This record gives sequence, structure tokens and C-alpha cells, in this order.
Amino acid sequence: MNRLGLIVNPRAGNGSGLKVAREAMSALAAAAVVTGEGEMGAAALDGLSLSITALSWNQSRNKERTFTLAQQIAQLDVEALVVIGGDGTLADVAWALHELTGT
Repeated sequence: MNRLGLIVNPRAGNGSGLKVAREAMSALAAAAVVTGEGEMGAAALDGLSLSITALSWNQSRNKERTFTLAQQIAQLDVEALVVIGGDGTLADVAWALHELTGT
């Protein structure tokens, strides 16, 4: 894949969300990743040889930041959106995409 989106719940998996995200991005061998700043994804990608676009999540919290990032990433021509988190994170992303597309 060329360009992936990545959203990470850093508390997922008892705090292993960033580690899992790093392993996933390495395995998928994307050329570019669009993600959130810091703990929302970019922190997992330090040192990997890929192009990283880190979006600001405006210091919003929990559901709001996931929702905002999902909509921003979806509008930036990514081939797939990788979400590392539990059911709440996945539901938030699904709802954000639903709201964005209106379907």
C-alpha cells in the first residue's frame, strides 16, 4: 500500500497501542502514513523509513479527538485507515466516517 491512515488509542491493550501500531505499520510497509500527532499515532512511527503526516488533534479528548482525526484522515486520499484500539475507538471511527459520508 502506498498511503495509509493510522489512528491509535494509546491506552489500548493496557498501554501497548503505540507498540502494536509500530509493528502494524512495519508489516504493512506503507510508503506514507497520515496520523495524529504524538500519542495518537506519530509517536509510534519514530525511526521508521516512511513519510509521516501528523495532524493536530487540537488538544481535544477521547471520543472527540478520535472523531476529528478520522474525518481529517478520510479526506486526505488514504487507501486504508488502520485503527488500533478497542470497540469504543472503532465505534468512534465508524461513526465519524458515517457522519462524513452521510451514508
